[in-house]
Amino acid sequence: MNLAKEFASSYAKSVKVVSARILKPLDEKFLSEIDTPIITVEENVRGGGFGSVVAQYFSDKSVRVKNLCVDDVFVPHASVNQQMNDNGFTVKSLSEIADGLLGVKL
Repeated sequence: MNLAKEFASSYAKSVKVVSARILKPLDEKFLSEIDTPIITVEENVRGGGFGSVVAQYFSDKSVRVKNLCVDDVFVPHASVNQQMNDNGFTVKSLSEIADGLLGVKL
């Protein structure tokens, strides 16, 4: 959550940070009110995680979803900060994903 807050405070465009503490039941009422691109951030693998559930919910809707998560590979032992950086959990990565979703030219 700290990464998302840091991103939101530094990104040039207005973004909203939401902490989704519960995967099930999925808050479909809340999701149905979203009409802007979404980036999910989770320190977990993509398959079966929160991001994949959100992406599935929006699969037949016009909202674009990108998931920032850990690839399903062995992650070498390191400090938490190093593992986060190695897996792309950085403000720079989030900014690049957001720019791509919003069609921002670099």
